[in-house]
Amino acid sequence: MFLEQGEISRSLALVEKGAFYSFYEKDGNEIIEGFCFEGCFMTDYPSFIAHSISKKNFKALENSNILKMLNIDFADIAAVLWIAKLKKERFVHLTKNRKRSAAM
Repeated sequence: MFLEQGEISRSLALVEKGAFYSFYEKDGNEIIEGFCFEGCFMTDYPSFIAHSISKKNFKALENSNILKMLNIDFADIAAVLWIAKLKKERFVHLTKNRKRSAAM
């Protein structure tokens, strides 16, 4: 479990491998809010930003790896997203070049 309801979210996580789902408990039932797959960032954002009690749980659906970022601010998040975007663009560019080379 990445985060449990009632804790303060002090980190942001990137799902490197696997899948998670977010839910909260109400009247003894799990109410599923969403899913987070590879490449997805997850946290309880209101808890993370305001340092308040989390209203969500994040639980792995399968064996998963996450990259956990602690004590970060929004400038750090922007830098991480920018780097991820550059890596994705570079990957797409390399893939396109390989397709052209194979066609020749």
